[in-house]
Parts: sequence; C-alpha cells; structure tokens
Amino acid sequence: SILTIDDDWSWFEKAVWNEAKRIMKKTEEAYDKLQFRDALHWGLYEFQLLRDAYANWAKLTNVVPDEALSLKLMKLQAIAISPICPHTADYMWRVLHPDPPSPPELKDPANPYKYIDLN
Repeated sequence: SILTIDDDWSWFEKAVWNEAKRIMKKTEEAYDKLQFRDALHWGLYEFQLLRDAYANWAKLTNVVPDEALSLKLMKLQAIAISPICPHTADYMWRVLHPDPPSPPELKDPANPYKYIDLN
C-alpha cells in the first residue's frame, strides 16, 4: 500500500511520513470545504516544503534519502493536486509510472481520495 511505513526508516523518515499524511488530511479537508486556495497551499506548497526539508536533512546528516519514501511523497503530492492541477499531476504521475496513463484519482475528480486510506 502507498501508505505503509517501511521498518527500515529512521525516526526522522517516519516523522516525515506522518507529516505527509497530516498534509494529505489537511488537503482533503480543504477540498471538502471547497477551499481551493488552501488545498493548493497544503497539496503543493506544504508538500514541497516537506520534500525539501527531507532532502536537506539527508544532506546535512550524510544519509542517503530513502528512495521508497521519496517516491511515496511524490505520488501523494500528485494525488493531492490532481483535482485542481490535473495537467501537473498527470505529468508527475507519468514520470513516476510510465505505464498507467494518469493517477487513478483523476478518473473520479468528485472524490479524489477514495483510493487511499489516510487512517
């Protein structure tokens, strides 16, 4: 599952993953309230800040970033922005998954989160 935690992750990587799930919940809440500016803020900008913080931590501690975590963060960001930035989300998804044509969430824009369980 996209939301599973890898046992090999460090405490910081687990904290990054928990923050990613919190950002996804905030993004979902913003979509539910039709607050698209807030959804963009959480789904795009906060995710990017989280990814940058993770990369900076890895650089400062001389730790190789976990590839699975990095890919999961990019996938979640693509899912988060798919309702309001479908072309960007589709491009991100195609870079990560050359075979599937687009994120599954784009097929049902009325409910973009029904494919993932954030609990």
